[in-house]
Amino acid sequence: MASGSADAGSSERVGGGEDHHADIFGTIGKHLRPGGPIGVCAGNFRDSSGKVTPLAFDIGHALSEVLEFEGEIYFEWSTPSESLTGDHCLLFSAAGC
Repeated sequence: MASGSADAGSSERVGGGEDHHADIFGTIGKHLRPGGPIGVCAGNFRDSSGKVTPLAFDIGHALSEVLEFEGEIYFEWSTPSESLTGDHCLLFSAAGC
């Protein structure tokens, strides 16, 4: 799991895990038909100090470099987790559509 960002408003990312995700999903995208869909579920989390790690946003940004971002589905749980600040299914398509 990637470590997110140093600051939710910062463009400086820490950890480099998102690049790993982009490599993996870029490879998967090459094996899909042009325009083929793919969904990636990811959440944003709050740590024990209260700091939010915007993992879903970081992954979405990284994957949009290798796939076409189509939108998202936001999950709203009836009993939300105190540490989960946002739960998303990010929707992409393979290049060439």
